[in-house]
Amino acid sequence: MTASPSTTVAGTSGVSWQTGAHRVHVDLELHLPEIQRRRATNAAGSVQDLDTLRFLLTLPVDQPTALAGLDAYERRLARRAVRCGFAEERAVARSQSTLIRRAEPPVTVRLISVFGPFRRSTLQLATTFAPYGRRRLVVPSGRLDEILLLEATFYGVGVTVADANGERTVAASAPFQPARFTGASWLFAERIYGQALSSATATGQVSAASRS
Repeated sequence: MTASPSTTVAGTSGVSWQTGAHRVHVDLELHLPEIQRRRATNAAGSVQDLDTLRFLLTLPVDQPTALAGLDAYERRLARRAVRCGFAEERAVARSQSTLIRRAEPPVTVRLISVFGPFRRSTLQLATTFAPYGRRRLVVPSGRLDEILLLEATFYGVGVTVADANGERTVAASAPFQPARFTGASWLFAERIYGQALSSATATGQVSAASRS
């Protein structure tokens, strides 16, 4: 996977990378208050540990949770969350402490576009992103396989034809309506944010967006 520079404009961002013959581009909405919080507290830029993120999702944001009510494994995850700045431990009595979750996902994935030839492999790549956001294929102009077009529609993957004159939507992407936000979804958001952060550091794009 080869990353391309991100683009950031007033609270939005785009991240691209190459996967074989395909290019993937993710349109993001930056959660500026969370990004500012991480910078102000020197928290980790992104945390890519699924167990920690799943644990944090069980906690209310900015509300205390008694550490005594956690089992040994949860306390280990709590310590990990505190170390990376995603949670805060506070003493409320001589022998009692609480854990306060501070972190939220830093971005929302708005659209995942897969650029490549109109083939099953391109569609299959797009379907792997089903848990994370709305998806579309961006393919070159030419005759479209009607069976494959029906399959794309069945899976909720939009199809856009691009040529020298611009883009034309052949099939709209299905709305992204997950039943719940999962640890895997948060992990994907952290990975994409981490990529956007590393790509934008040299130009200060994320820093500029966080001050806007």
